[in-house]
Amino acid sequence: MAMVVKLREYEYYCVMKRYANPRGTVLFTLIAVILMLIIHLMMNVWAVKKDGAQVAEPARFKTSLHYPDPSLESGAALELGADEFEDIVAAYAASKIYGPSAPDIPVDEGFVEEIYTDAPQPKIEKAQPDYQPLVVTGRPKIAIIIDDMGVNRENSFKVIDLDAPLTLAFLPYAPDLPGITGQAQAKGHELMIHMPMQAMSDPVSLGPIAIRADMDEVTVKENMRAAFESFEGYVGLNNHMGSKVTQNLALMDWVMESVSERGLYFIDSKTIGASVAADVSRQNGLPTAVRDVFLDHEETPEFVGGALRKTEEIAAKKGYAIAIGHPKDVTIEGLRAWIPDVQARGFEIVHAGRLVERPKGQERVAVSTDAQDKVALRLLSKVEPAAGEDVFKKKSVIEKPDQKAVVKEAAVEIAPEEEGVKKQAVLDDDPNSAQAREAILKKMLGQAP
Repeated sequence: MAMVVKLREYEYYCVMKRYANPRGTVLFTLIAVILMLIIHLMMNVWAVKKDGAQVAEPARFKTSLHYPDPSLESGAALELGADEFEDIVAAYAASKIYGPSAPDIPVDEGFVEEIYTDAPQPKIEKAQPDYQPLVVTGRPKIAIIIDDMGVNRENSFKVIDLDAPLTLAFLPYAPDLPGITGQAQAKGHELMIHMPMQAMSDPVSLGPIAIRADMDEVTVKENMRAAFESFEGYVGLNNHMGSKVTQNLALMDWVMESVSERGLYFIDSKTIGASVAADVSRQNGLPTAVRDVFLDHEETPEFVGGALRKTEEIAAKKGYAIAIGHPKDVTIEGLRAWIPDVQARGFEIVHAGRLVERPKGQERVAVSTDAQDKVALRLLSKVEPAAGEDVFKKKSVIEKPDQKAVVKEAAVEIAPEEEGVKKQAVLDDDPNSAQAREAILKKMLGQAP
Protein backbone atom coordinates (compact mmCIF):
# COMPACT_ATOMS: atom_id res chain seq x y z
CA MET A 1 0.00 0.00 0.00
CA ALA A 2 2.87 2.30 0.88
CA MET A 3 4.47 1.55 -2.49
CA VAL A 4 1.32 2.53 -4.28
CA VAL A 5 1.11 5.76 -2.35
CA LYS A 6 4.73 6.44 -3.10
CA LEU A 7 4.19 5.87 -6.77
CA ARG A 8 1.24 8.18 -6.85
CA GLU A 9 3.14 10.77 -4.86
CA TYR A 10 5.99 10.47 -7.36
CA GLU A 11 3.61 10.84 -10.24
CA TYR A 12 1.99 13.80 -8.59
CA TYR A 13 5.38 15.25 -7.81
CA CYS A 14 6.58 14.88 -11.41
CA VAL A 15 3.50 16.52 -12.80
CA MET A 16 3.71 19.42 -10.39
CA LYS A 17 7.41 19.82 -11.00
CA ARG A 18 6.90 20.14 -14.73
CA TYR A 19 4.07 22.58 -14.22
CA ALA A 20 6.10 24.69 -11.79
CA ASN A 21 9.22 24.77 -14.01
CA PRO A 22 8.09 24.10 -17.63
CA ARG A 23 11.44 24.39 -19.37
CA GLY A 24 10.49 22.21 -22.28
CA THR A 25 7.21 24.03 -22.82
CA VAL A 26 8.86 27.44 -22.76
CA LEU A 27 11.57 26.34 -25.16
CA PHE A 28 9.04 24.88 -27.58
CA THR A 29 6.90 28.04 -27.49
CA LEU A 30 9.94 30.26 -28.01
CA ILE A 31 11.09 28.30 -31.06
CA ALA A 32 7.58 28.45 -32.58
CA VAL A 33 7.37 32.22 -32.12
CA ILE A 34 10.82 32.74 -33.67
CA LEU A 35 9.87 30.62 -36.70
CA MET A 36 6.64 32.59 -37.19
CA LEU A 37 8.55 35.89 -37.05
CA ILE A 38 11.09 34.65 -39.61
CA ILE A 39 8.34 33.59 -42.01
CA HIS A 40 6.56 36.92 -41.56
CA LEU A 41 9.77 38.86 -42.26
CA MET A 42 10.53 36.79 -45.36
CA MET A 43 7.07 37.42 -46.80
CA ASN A 44 6.64 41.10 -45.97
CA VAL A 45 9.90 42.87 -45.14
CA TRP A 46 12.96 41.14 -46.47
CA ALA A 47 14.10 41.94 -50.03
CA VAL A 48 12.82 39.59 -52.68
CA LYS A 49 14.72 38.87 -55.85
CA LYS A 50 12.83 39.70 -59.02
CA ASP A 51 14.37 39.60 -62.50
CA GLY A 52 17.83 39.84 -60.98
CA ALA A 53 17.12 43.00 -58.94
CA GLN A 54 16.55 43.43 -55.23
CA VAL A 55 13.27 45.13 -54.45
CA ALA A 56 11.77 46.04 -51.13
CA GLU A 57 8.25 45.18 -52.21
CA PRO A 58 6.33 44.38 -55.40
CA ALA A 59 6.03 47.24 -57.88
CA ARG A 60 2.92 49.32 -57.37
CA PHE A 61 1.39 51.54 -59.96
CA LYS A 62 -1.65 53.02 -58.29
CA THR A 63 -0.93 56.32 -56.59
CA SER A 64 -2.77 58.10 -53.85
CA LEU A 65 -3.05 61.33 -55.78
CA HIS A 66 -6.20 63.28 -55.06
CA TYR A 67 -8.20 64.80 -57.84
CA PRO A 68 -11.77 66.03 -57.85
CA ASP A 69 -14.55 63.56 -58.37
CA PRO A 70 -16.78 65.00 -61.09
CA SER A 71 -19.88 63.30 -59.72
CA LEU A 72 -22.72 65.34 -58.31
CA GLU A 73 -21.90 64.25 -54.77
CA SER A 74 -18.48 65.94 -54.95
CA GLY A 75 -19.76 69.28 -56.12
CA ALA A 76 -19.94 69.16 -59.92
CA ALA A 77 -22.99 71.15 -60.96
CA LEU A 78 -25.55 69.70 -63.31
CA GLU A 79 -28.20 72.29 -63.98
CA LEU A 80 -31.25 70.84 -65.69
CA GLY A 81 -34.76 72.11 -65.77
CA ALA A 82 -37.31 69.74 -64.24
CA ASP A 83 -39.11 69.21 -67.54
CA GLU A 84 -35.88 68.68 -69.43
CA PHE A 85 -34.61 66.13 -66.91
CA GLU A 86 -37.94 64.26 -66.91
CA ASP A 87 -37.85 64.10 -70.71
CA ILE A 88 -34.41 62.49 -70.63
CA VAL A 89 -35.42 59.96 -67.98
CA ALA A 90 -38.61 59.14 -69.86
CA ALA A 91 -36.60 58.56 -73.02
CA TYR A 92 -34.70 55.77 -71.25
CA ALA A 93 -37.90 54.08 -70.12
CA ALA A 94 -39.49 54.19 -73.55
CA SER A 95 -36.58 53.85 -75.95
CA LYS A 96 -35.27 50.41 -76.82
CA ILE A 97 -33.74 51.46 -80.11
CA TYR A 98 -30.18 50.61 -79.20
CA GLY A 99 -30.79 47.47 -77.18
CA PRO A 100 -29.22 46.64 -73.81
CA SER A 101 -26.21 48.46 -72.45
CA ALA A 102 -22.78 47.22 -73.41
CA PRO A 103 -21.12 45.12 -70.69
CA ASP A 104 -18.61 46.77 -68.41
CA ILE A 105 -15.19 46.41 -70.04
CA PRO A 106 -12.59 48.20 -67.92
CA VAL A 107 -9.72 47.75 -70.37
CA ASP A 108 -9.16 47.21 -74.07
CA GLU A 109 -9.06 43.44 -74.03
CA GLY A 110 -7.60 43.23 -77.50
CA PHE A 111 -4.32 44.65 -76.24
CA VAL A 112 -4.09 43.35 -72.67
CA GLU A 113 -2.45 40.07 -71.71
CA GLU A 114 -1.52 40.67 -68.08
CA ILE A 115 -0.67 43.41 -65.65
CA TYR A 116 2.83 44.60 -66.46
CA THR A 117 4.93 44.70 -63.28
CA ASP A 118 8.50 45.38 -64.30
CA ALA A 119 11.23 46.47 -61.87
CA PRO A 120 10.09 49.02 -59.28
CA GLN A 121 9.97 52.57 -60.53
CA PRO A 122 11.06 55.74 -58.76
CA LYS A 123 8.31 57.90 -57.35
CA ILE A 124 7.80 61.08 -59.35
CA GLU A 125 8.26 63.90 -56.85
CA LYS A 126 6.25 66.83 -58.17
CA ALA A 127 3.92 69.27 -56.51
CA GLN A 128 0.56 68.63 -58.12
CA PRO A 129 -1.48 71.79 -58.65
CA ASP A 130 -5.00 72.14 -57.33
CA TYR A 131 -7.60 71.08 -59.88
CA GLN A 132 -10.92 72.82 -60.15
CA PRO A 133 -13.93 70.47 -60.28
CA LEU A 134 -15.47 70.08 -63.71
CA VAL A 135 -18.66 72.13 -63.69
CA VAL A 136 -21.24 70.97 -66.22
CA THR A 137 -24.22 73.23 -66.78
CA GLY A 138 -27.25 72.84 -69.00
CA ARG A 139 -27.78 69.62 -70.89
CA PRO A 140 -25.70 66.45 -70.28
CA LYS A 141 -22.56 66.54 -72.41
CA ILE A 142 -21.09 63.68 -74.48
CA ALA A 143 -17.69 63.74 -76.21
CA ILE A 144 -17.07 61.19 -78.95
CA ILE A 145 -13.39 60.56 -79.75
CA ILE A 146 -12.60 58.62 -82.92
CA ASP A 147 -9.13 57.04 -82.73
CA ASP A 148 -6.90 55.66 -85.53
CA MET A 149 -7.86 58.46 -87.90
CA GLY A 150 -5.93 58.99 -91.13
CA VAL A 151 -4.90 55.40 -91.90
CA ASN A 152 -8.06 54.22 -93.62
CA ARG A 153 -8.67 57.27 -95.80
CA GLU A 154 -12.12 56.29 -97.02
CA ASN A 155 -13.56 55.67 -93.58
CA SER A 156 -11.72 58.64 -92.10
CA PHE A 157 -13.54 60.93 -94.53
CA LYS A 158 -16.84 59.24 -93.64
CA VAL A 159 -16.18 60.13 -90.00
CA ILE A 160 -15.35 63.71 -90.95
CA ASP A 161 -18.71 63.96 -92.75
CA LEU A 162 -20.69 63.04 -89.60
CA ASP A 163 -22.90 65.93 -88.55
CA ALA A 164 -21.67 66.59 -85.01
CA PRO A 165 -18.64 68.23 -83.36
CA LEU A 166 -16.44 65.18 -82.82
CA THR A 167 -12.88 64.88 -81.50
CA LEU A 168 -10.69 63.12 -84.07
CA ALA A 169 -7.41 61.51 -82.96
CA PHE A 170 -5.00 61.11 -85.89
CA LEU A 171 -2.11 58.64 -85.94
CA PRO A 172 1.09 60.63 -86.58
CA TYR A 173 2.40 58.10 -89.13
CA ALA A 174 -0.69 58.33 -91.38
CA PRO A 175 -0.10 59.79 -94.88
CA ASP A 176 -0.88 63.38 -95.93
CA LEU A 177 -2.02 64.48 -92.50
CA PRO A 178 -1.99 68.24 -93.17
CA GLY A 179 -4.60 67.78 -95.91
CA ILE A 180 -7.07 65.53 -94.12
CA THR A 181 -6.72 67.26 -90.74
CA GLY A 182 -7.36 70.60 -92.40
CA GLN A 183 -10.62 69.28 -93.83
CA ALA A 184 -11.61 67.84 -90.45
CA GLN A 185 -10.97 71.16 -88.76
CA ALA A 186 -12.95 73.01 -91.42
CA LYS A 187 -15.92 70.74 -90.62
CA GLY A 188 -15.82 71.84 -86.99
CA HIS A 189 -14.11 68.79 -85.49
CA GLU A 190 -11.49 69.00 -82.74
CA LEU A 191 -8.07 67.48 -83.49
CA MET A 192 -5.88 65.29 -81.28
CA ILE A 193 -2.63 63.39 -81.71
CA HIS A 194 -3.19 59.66 -81.25
CA MET A 195 0.28 58.80 -79.91
CA PRO A 196 1.37 55.19 -80.50
CA MET A 197 2.63 53.46 -77.35
CA GLN A 198 3.84 49.93 -76.81
CA ALA A 199 1.17 47.42 -75.86
CA MET A 200 1.52 44.08 -74.14
CA SER A 201 1.03 42.46 -77.56
CA ASP A 202 3.59 44.82 -79.19
CA PRO A 203 2.09 44.91 -82.73
CA VAL A 204 4.21 45.95 -85.73
CA SER A 205 1.84 48.76 -86.70
CA LEU A 206 3.01 50.98 -83.85
CA GLY A 207 5.07 52.85 -86.44
CA PRO A 208 8.51 54.46 -86.24
CA ILE A 209 7.99 57.03 -83.47
CA ALA A 210 6.06 55.00 -80.93
CA ILE A 211 6.89 55.24 -77.24
CA ARG A 212 8.43 51.94 -76.19
CA ALA A 213 9.33 50.47 -72.81
CA ASP A 214 13.08 50.32 -73.54
CA MET A 215 13.48 54.01 -74.41
CA ASP A 216 15.43 56.64 -72.50
CA GLU A 217 14.27 60.20 -71.86
CA VAL A 218 16.03 61.70 -74.89
CA THR A 219 14.48 59.21 -77.32
CA VAL A 220 11.00 59.57 -75.83
CA LYS A 221 11.08 63.34 -76.17
CA GLU A 222 12.51 63.18 -79.70
CA ASN A 223 9.66 60.91 -80.77
CA MET A 224 7.11 63.15 -79.07
CA ARG A 225 8.54 66.17 -80.86
CA ALA A 226 8.33 64.38 -84.20
CA ALA A 227 4.68 63.51 -83.56
CA PHE A 228 3.91 67.13 -82.72
CA GLU A 229 5.13 68.15 -86.18
CA SER A 230 3.14 65.57 -88.15
CA PHE A 231 0.26 68.06 -88.58
CA GLU A 232 -1.11 71.27 -87.09
CA GLY A 233 -4.24 72.43 -85.31
CA TYR A 234 -4.38 69.78 -82.57
CA VAL A 235 -5.23 70.74 -78.99
CA GLY A 236 -4.85 67.42 -77.17
CA LEU A 237 -3.24 63.98 -77.14
CA ASN A 238 -4.32 60.48 -76.18
CA ASN A 239 -2.61 57.09 -76.28
CA HIS A 240 -2.85 54.55 -79.09
CA MET A 241 -2.65 51.13 -77.42
CA GLY A 242 -0.06 51.53 -74.63
CA SER A 243 -1.19 48.82 -72.20
CA LYS A 244 2.49 48.25 -71.31
CA VAL A 245 3.95 51.75 -71.48
CA THR A 246 1.14 53.55 -69.64
CA GLN A 247 2.01 51.56 -66.50
CA ASN A 248 5.54 53.00 -66.41
CA LEU A 249 5.85 56.10 -64.22
CA ALA A 250 9.12 57.38 -65.68
CA LEU A 251 8.03 56.98 -69.31
CA MET A 252 4.72 58.68 -68.64
CA ASP A 253 6.49 61.55 -66.88
CA TRP A 254 8.67 62.18 -69.94
CA VAL A 255 5.63 62.02 -72.20
CA MET A 256 3.64 64.44 -70.04
CA GLU A 257 6.53 66.89 -69.81
CA SER A 258 6.50 67.05 -73.61
CA VAL A 259 2.72 67.45 -73.73
CA SER A 260 2.89 70.19 -71.10
CA GLU A 261 5.41 72.17 -73.15
CA ARG A 262 2.83 72.33 -75.95
CA GLY A 263 -0.02 73.46 -73.74
CA LEU A 264 -2.16 70.45 -74.71
CA TYR A 265 -4.67 68.42 -72.75
CA PHE A 266 -4.32 64.66 -72.22
CA ILE A 267 -6.98 61.95 -72.25
CA ASP A 268 -6.10 58.49 -70.97
CA SER A 269 -7.61 55.93 -73.34
CA LYS A 270 -7.30 53.52 -70.40
CA THR A 271 -6.32 50.43 -72.38
CA ILE A 272 -5.36 48.74 -69.12
CA GLY A 273 -6.72 49.14 -65.61
CA ALA A 274 -3.24 49.70 -64.08
CA SER A 275 -2.53 52.77 -66.22
CA VAL A 276 -0.84 55.64 -64.36
CA ALA A 277 -1.07 58.01 -67.33
CA ALA A 278 -3.86 60.19 -65.94
CA ASP A 279 -2.22 60.44 -62.51
CA VAL A 280 1.12 61.49 -64.00
CA SER A 281 -0.67 63.92 -66.30
CA ARG A 282 -2.17 65.64 -63.26
CA GLN A 283 1.20 65.66 -61.51
CA ASN A 284 2.48 67.65 -64.48
CA GLY A 285 -0.45 70.06 -64.31
CA LEU A 286 -2.09 69.02 -67.59
CA PRO A 287 -5.79 69.35 -68.35
CA THR A 288 -6.78 65.71 -67.93
CA ALA A 289 -9.64 63.28 -68.49
CA VAL A 290 -10.17 59.52 -68.69
CA ARG A 291 -12.23 57.58 -71.20
CA ASP A 292 -15.56 56.25 -69.91
CA VAL A 293 -16.70 53.85 -72.66
CA PHE A 294 -15.22 51.99 -75.62
CA LEU A 295 -17.80 51.84 -78.40
CA ASP A 296 -16.67 49.01 -80.66
CA HIS A 297 -14.88 46.16 -78.87
CA GLU A 298 -17.14 43.95 -80.91
CA GLU A 299 -17.94 44.96 -84.47
CA THR A 300 -21.68 44.40 -84.28
CA PRO A 301 -24.55 46.90 -84.38
CA GLU A 302 -25.85 45.46 -81.11
CA PHE A 303 -22.60 46.08 -79.26
CA VAL A 304 -22.12 49.59 -80.64
CA GLY A 305 -25.74 50.44 -79.83
CA GLY A 306 -25.39 49.14 -76.29
CA ALA A 307 -22.17 51.09 -75.79
CA LEU A 308 -23.82 54.31 -76.98
CA ARG A 309 -26.68 53.71 -74.57
CA LYS A 310 -24.18 53.14 -71.76
CA THR A 311 -22.54 56.45 -72.68
CA GLU A 312 -25.91 58.20 -72.36
CA GLU A 313 -26.51 56.64 -68.96
CA ILE A 314 -23.15 57.87 -67.64
CA ALA A 315 -23.75 61.36 -69.02
CA ALA A 316 -27.22 61.53 -67.49
CA LYS A 317 -25.84 60.46 -64.11
CA LYS A 318 -22.75 62.65 -63.72
CA GLY A 319 -23.39 65.35 -66.33
CA TYR A 320 -20.94 64.21 -68.99
CA ALA A 321 -19.26 61.18 -70.57
CA ILE A 322 -16.33 60.49 -72.90
CA ALA A 323 -16.56 57.60 -75.38
CA ILE A 324 -13.91 56.31 -77.78
CA GLY A 325 -14.58 54.57 -81.08
CA HIS A 326 -12.75 53.82 -84.31
CA PRO A 327 -13.38 54.49 -88.01
CA LYS A 328 -15.09 51.15 -88.57
CA ASP A 329 -18.14 50.75 -90.77
CA VAL A 330 -20.34 49.54 -87.90
CA THR A 331 -19.29 52.46 -85.70
CA ILE A 332 -19.82 55.05 -88.41
CA GLU A 333 -23.28 53.73 -89.25
CA GLY A 334 -24.21 53.54 -85.58
CA LEU A 335 -23.12 57.13 -84.95
CA ARG A 336 -24.89 58.39 -88.06
CA ALA A 337 -28.22 57.06 -86.76
CA TRP A 338 -27.56 57.89 -83.10
CA ILE A 339 -26.38 61.51 -83.35
CA PRO A 340 -29.67 63.20 -84.37
CA ASP A 341 -31.65 60.95 -82.01
CA VAL A 342 -29.53 61.62 -78.92
CA GLN A 343 -29.52 65.35 -79.61
CA ALA A 344 -33.31 65.33 -79.93
CA ARG A 345 -33.53 63.61 -76.54
CA GLY A 346 -31.71 66.41 -74.73
CA PHE A 347 -28.01 65.52 -74.88
CA GLU A 348 -25.29 67.79 -76.25
CA ILE A 349 -22.33 66.45 -78.23
CA VAL A 350 -19.20 68.49 -77.49
CA HIS A 351 -15.47 68.43 -78.09
CA ALA A 352 -13.48 66.41 -75.57
CA GLY A 353 -11.51 69.53 -74.65
CA ARG A 354 -14.61 70.83 -72.88
CA LEU A 355 -14.70 67.84 -70.54
CA VAL A 356 -11.17 67.85 -69.13
CA GLU A 357 -10.35 68.90 -65.58
CA ARG A 358 -7.92 71.83 -65.45
CA PRO A 359 -5.67 73.25 -62.74
CA LYS A 360 -7.13 76.36 -61.17
CA GLY A 361 -6.51 79.48 -63.23
CA GLN A 362 -5.07 77.63 -66.23
CA GLU A 363 -5.82 78.94 -69.71
CA ARG A 364 -5.74 77.00 -72.96
CA VAL A 365 -2.46 77.58 -74.81
CA ALA A 366 -1.00 75.67 -77.75
CA VAL A 367 2.69 75.99 -78.66
CA SER A 368 4.20 75.22 -82.06
CA THR A 369 7.80 74.58 -83.05
CA ASP A 370 9.76 77.18 -85.00
CA ALA A 371 8.98 77.10 -88.72
CA GLN A 372 12.49 76.00 -89.76
CA ASP A 373 12.12 72.79 -87.75
CA LYS A 374 8.72 71.77 -89.10
CA VAL A 375 9.77 70.10 -92.36
CA ALA A 376 12.54 67.98 -90.89
CA LEU A 377 10.45 66.91 -87.91
CA ARG A 378 7.46 66.07 -90.07
CA LEU A 379 9.70 63.82 -92.17
CA LEU A 380 11.13 62.28 -89.02
CA SER A 381 7.63 61.33 -87.90
CA LYS A 382 7.29 59.26 -91.07
CA VAL A 383 10.68 57.57 -91.48
CA GLU A 384 12.97 57.88 -88.46
CA PRO A 385 13.15 54.51 -86.65
CA ALA A 386 12.16 54.40 -83.01
CA ALA A 387 14.52 52.86 -80.49
CA GLY A 388 13.97 49.13 -80.24
CA GLU A 389 12.35 48.75 -83.68
CA ASP A 390 15.11 46.95 -85.58
CA VAL A 391 12.79 46.25 -88.50
CA PHE A 392 12.87 49.95 -89.39
CA LYS A 393 16.63 50.52 -88.92
CA LYS A 394 17.44 50.76 -92.61
CA LYS A 395 17.95 53.54 -95.11
CA SER A 396 14.48 54.68 -96.06
CA VAL A 397 12.97 56.69 -98.89
CA ILE A 398 9.40 57.98 -98.94
CA GLU A 399 7.65 60.10 -101.53
CA LYS A 400 5.39 63.05 -100.81
CA PRO A 401 3.43 65.27 -103.23
CA ASP A 402 5.84 68.23 -103.05
CA GLN A 403 9.16 66.72 -102.05
CA LYS A 404 11.17 63.56 -101.56
CA ALA A 405 12.95 62.85 -98.31
CA VAL A 406 16.06 60.69 -98.33
CA VAL A 407 16.99 59.54 -94.84
CA LYS A 408 20.61 58.49 -94.37
CA GLU A 409 21.27 57.47 -90.79
CA ALA A 410 20.66 60.71 -88.82
CA ALA A 411 20.66 63.19 -91.72
CA VAL A 412 17.55 64.41 -93.54
CA GLU A 413 17.99 65.79 -97.05
CA ILE A 414 15.25 67.47 -99.10
CA ALA A 415 15.29 66.87 -102.84
CA PRO A 416 12.95 68.08 -105.61
CA GLU A 417 10.02 65.79 -106.25
CA GLU A 418 10.10 63.56 -109.27
CA GLU A 419 7.05 63.37 -111.49
CA GLY A 420 4.70 60.45 -111.38
CA VAL A 421 4.11 60.05 -107.67
CA LYS A 422 2.37 56.76 -107.04
CA LYS A 423 -1.02 56.87 -105.42
CA GLN A 424 -0.96 55.51 -101.87
CA ALA A 425 -3.07 52.47 -101.19
CA VAL A 426 -6.01 52.74 -98.84
CA LEU A 427 -5.30 50.62 -95.80
CA ASP A 428 -7.64 48.16 -94.25
CA ASP A 429 -10.15 49.35 -91.63
CA ASP A 430 -8.13 47.92 -88.75
CA PRO A 431 -4.60 49.39 -88.39
CA ASN A 432 -3.53 46.12 -86.75
CA SER A 433 -4.66 43.94 -89.65
CA ALA A 434 -2.17 42.06 -91.80
CA GLN A 435 -2.88 44.39 -94.74
CA ALA A 436 -2.31 47.52 -92.67
CA ARG A 437 0.88 46.19 -91.12
CA GLU A 438 2.31 45.24 -94.50
CA ALA A 439 1.45 48.60 -96.07
CA ILE A 440 2.87 50.58 -93.13
CA LEU A 441 6.04 48.50 -93.13
CA LYS A 442 6.54 49.06 -96.87
CA LYS A 443 5.99 52.76 -96.42
CA MET A 444 8.56 52.99 -93.64
CA LEU A 445 11.10 51.05 -95.72
CA GLY A 446 10.51 53.28 -98.74
CA GLN A 447 8.97 50.53 -100.85
CA ALA A 448 6.07 51.09 -103.21
CA PRO A 449 2.69 50.28 -101.61
